Formats: sequence, structure tokens, C-alpha cells
Amino acid sequence: ALCACGSTAPTSVANTPTQVPTQAPTQTPEPTAQTITLSGGDMIIMSDSVLKIETPTVTLYADLAPTVAADALVSRLSNGPVTLRFNDYGGWEKVGDLPWPLPASDEQMTAQPGDIMLYVGHSIVLFYGNNSWAYTRLGHIVNCDVNELREVLGGNERQLTLSLAE
Repeated sequence: ALCACGSTAPTSVANTPTQVPTQAPTQTPEPTAQTITLSGGDMIIMSDSVLKIETPTVTLYADLAPTVAADALVSRLSNGPVTLRFNDYGGWEKVGDLPWPLPASDEQMTAQPGDIMLYVGHSIVLFYGNNSWAYTRLGHIVNCDVNELREVLGGNERQLTLSLAE
């Protein structure tokens, strides 16, 4: 789960009586959650499984899905980063072949910009457009909008490095 925190609290409140809370205070995120500060100063609180995707121009962060395939990817990347060659397909996605298979549980779905999917058990697909097909969900890129994704991922082949965010 993630929560974008970009709003600010009011700086002062005049003539407001102090009240004793009747409910327990809101719990803070689990200690395993990660906070990532974006270039604009906004913060994102993400689950403990955060994928880092390094491109030549920008670093993308993705909140990983609660799937067996995503867990297996975390396990593989815990041994160190992997650099893959991603090729464009259809003008809406980049596809990169993994050096090892991941467990697939494909189901028919429509991928949206920012989605990260596993295709046929051994290819990672990064979407900057939409496509309907049978995939296994791996995660979703959280720090780029559709136009930025199109700029970063669109076009020719890209070398991208996948690792776990620290």
C-alpha cells in the first residue's frame, strides 16, 4: 500500500479549545515500510518491497505487488542488481528478458501506464501505455506520471538496472 503525502498541515489555529482525543492515535507505518522523497519534496510511503529501476536519466520506484512472482523477484534481487536490455513493443511497453524464470500466475487484465508485469514467466514488461493480455502482476511505478513514463520508456532499446531500494 502506498500513500502520497504532499499536503501541509495548517501553521496555526486561533481560539481553538484543546480537546482530548477519544480514539487511539493513528498508527505509524510498519517499521519495514520505506519512505521515498521525490525530487519535488513530496514523500511516498511504500511497502517493504520497493523496486528501484535505474534509467540513464531518472530513477523510477515501484511498489511491488503481493504476488509470489514479486516475492521471487525480491529474493533474486537480494543477491544484487541486474541490468537488462529492454526493447520497445507496440509503442506502449518495454520488454526485458530476465536471466532466470519467475513463478507465473497469469490472468487476463488491462495494464495501465506504470504497471510492471511478468510475461510468460521470464520477461518483465514496463508499461507507458495500455494493453490487455494475460500477465502476472509485479508492481506499479509510483514516481512518474503518464507523460514522464512515455518520455523515459518510449522509443528505442534501453539498458535498465533493477535493484531493491534501500
